[in-house]
Amino acid sequence: SNSGEVFFCDVNQDGCADIMQVSGTSSSANLYYYINRGGGNSWGACQKYSGTIRNKEGIVAAHVADNSGASCFILVDGMFADTFYYTTPSPRLRQLTASVDSYGKMIVNTYKYLPDKNSITEWWDESLTVNNANGYAFRILPLYVLYKEEAYIAANLNSPQYLYREYNYFNGVTHNQGLGFCGFTKIRTYDYTDRPTVVIIDELHDPQKRGVVTSVTKRHSSATSTPYLTVTNTYDNNSTTYGKLNPRLTKTVESNTVTGVTTTTTCTYGSYDLPTKVVTSRRIGSGTAQTETVSRTYQNTVTTSKYILGLVTEESVVKDGDGDLALSWKEKTVNTYDTYGRISTSKLYVGPYGERPAGTVDATNLVSETRWQDDS
Repeated sequence: SNSGEVFFCDVNQDGCADIMQVSGTSSSANLYYYINRGGGNSWGACQKYSGTIRNKEGIVAAHVADNSGASCFILVDGMFADTFYYTTPSPRLRQLTASVDSYGKMIVNTYKYLPDKNSITEWWDESLTVNNANGYAFRILPLYVLYKEEAYIAANLNSPQYLYREYNYFNGVTHNQGLGFCGFTKIRTYDYTDRPTVVIIDELHDPQKRGVVTSVTKRHSSATSTPYLTVTNTYDNNSTTYGKLNPRLTKTVESNTVTGVTTTTTCTYGSYDLPTKVVTSRRIGSGTAQTETVSRTYQNTVTTSKYILGLVTEESVVKDGDGDLALSWKEKTVNTYDTYGRISTSKLYVGPYGERPAGTVDATNLVSETRWQDDS
């Protein structure tokens, strides 16, 4: 029955828009709100804010969460901005805090609120950068994040623990031109599972490429100690037909100082972003590289009545010891499918072993064949 301006704001953070009503003069207005009880079909009784509001023209609806999990709206009045809070159940009530699988094992999650001054969950790394020219910027964000993960062999906190990890988050990134929150630039994991040994894992992400992992480093004991494992990933700037960024992994280099093995993997893609060639090279120190090349061809059906992608019709594997004939090997698998995309036959061929470079000889010797028959 009250007259005045009406706008919508999720007062109780249940995902439904509640009605906010401002009634009165510009200099002295009252605020009323009606809780959405079910998809807009039922509304709670009118409730009134206990105070008055000045300059009602400056009200801006917002969805802001603080450490008490409160919704609010903002009142802009000249050089001043006030916030009006409506306390609600904490967002923690909607976090998955524990789960038990079919084997009786239990996982327990603990969450932290990032801007909390008493929290050591969010850190800052001055070496990380972001391209502000494209609308990206570093922000301290009002988010609840997974801080600790523990796992037990039974649904009892007193049972033996087989996993214990803690997480820190660095340099959150937002996009000011429509993409919103894009993720964190770095996530650090402290793995205490094998205590007293502590494994520290740093993952660098590229929020400007949909958060892909660009590098991983693993250390023992300290975040400043020499890493025993490093992984570096390279992605392209591939975009879909409609211009949506879809970065693809093109190269991975993994170096393990414990084993001395360096593994390099490169990927080549074809239609529908399906990998057509994957080349993996492993080398111990400066020794001879062991190279494996996997090549695939696919059957793709794109019609109005059928849409099936990625059926592998042929896959060849070439193993070559950097020219060492004794290590050369090639095998090939050829598959056929029925009209429903179900596999019908699979034939395995091999080529001459250790006689000549594997890349120059096709695998033509049939060694096995498997056939499938499906019920109608």
